[in-house]
Amino acid sequence: MSNLSDLDHYSTSYRVFLKNCSNIDQSTSSSLEKNIPKILAKLGKVATSVETPLCILGVGSGKGAYDLVILQSIIDFYYPIKPCISETVVEPSESFIAEFRRSVAIQEFPDVCFSFQCKTFQEFAHDSRHSDDKFAIIHFIRSIYYVDLKPDLAFCYKNIQIRGSIVCVLHSRDCATYLIFKKLASLQGKVFTFLCGDDVINNAKEQDWEYEKFTFTYDLDATDVFKEESAEGNLLLDFLTHVDDFRKNEPSEVVHKMVDYIREFCDVQEDGKHIIKIENELIAIYKR
Repeated sequence: MSNLSDLDHYSTSYRVFLKNCSNIDQSTSSSLEKNIPKILAKLGKVATSVETPLCILGVGSGKGAYDLVILQSIIDFYYPIKPCISETVVEPSESFIAEFRRSVAIQEFPDVCFSFQCKTFQEFAHDSRHSDDKFAIIHFIRSIYYVDLKPDLAFCYKNIQIRGSIVCVLHSRDCATYLIFKKLASLQGKVFTFLCGDDVINNAKEQDWEYEKFTFTYDLDATDVFKEESAEGNLLLDFLTHVDDFRKNEPSEVVHKMVDYIREFCDVQEDGKHIIKIENELIAIYKR
């Protein structure tokens, strides 16, 4: 998905992106809190025990912030019953897993058993020990961009229980960030492979899978992108284009066209800030 070859540079540019998305965590968490109960309603309040817990699979969970929102939503859905939950966390970053463990220790989830798998989803899927696992929910919160869509969704569908669900969050086809990637690929003469919500939905339609879509938005302050000497602005531009040192490494004509294109998505505020509305989709696929 990414042309950002330096992982440290990618992480730094991503942190700048998050810093400039003032309400991304709140908007994502609110969408999960609002819609996870609707998704769980398809499954119902199934009986759980230590021997037969409600099994959750989190893919690319990062530091676990959204996993914990989902878990709390499940617990609230079951209230006053206390469900026994088992979550398998698949995350290739050891440092993120360490952060996840610390968050769990602070917030305390006494009825949740965690299994941390420091590996990619592909490594997890190819491990025969997981071939017969059945999950109530498998979720990809902004991590589905890194999978091979059709075979990996097929694996997930096979491994969710009846009335279980696959939940993912990704850009809509009209989202500015998605269209920026698409524009750059066109200028570079490259094949465009970045995923949006329609790709997941079209795959679900092809397979005759039941699905549901929910949308939510957040704001990106792109003001510094238009300041050539701004270090943070250039890092944000790197993230929006997924190219290392975009201003230095791309032809000046491409840089100018892309900066002008990004400007088209901006709503200029009275204080001079350039705000881009980012639209995401939360998609749930259900097993009949």
